[in-house]
Amino acid sequence: SLERFEPGVARTLRSMSAAALRRLPSNLLDETLTSLGDRRAALLRRVRRRPVGAEPTPAATPAAASGARA
Repeated sequence: SLERFEPGVARTLRSMSAAALRRLPSNLLDETLTSLGDRRAALLRRVRRRPVGAEPTPAATPAAASGARA
């Protein structure tokens, strides 16, 4: 569960997960969601619907947290 992470880290994980799901071929993802149990499929569908504009803030990225500069 993402509640165990700091809010910025949780946002980053959600955004990265949503982006990864968007990169998958939709037919493969749909097949996978159909084969999963209701609870797991619902969790992934919720992440999948995450809006594109919900990207992490710079302070929430691992590089920003470590003090790295671009």
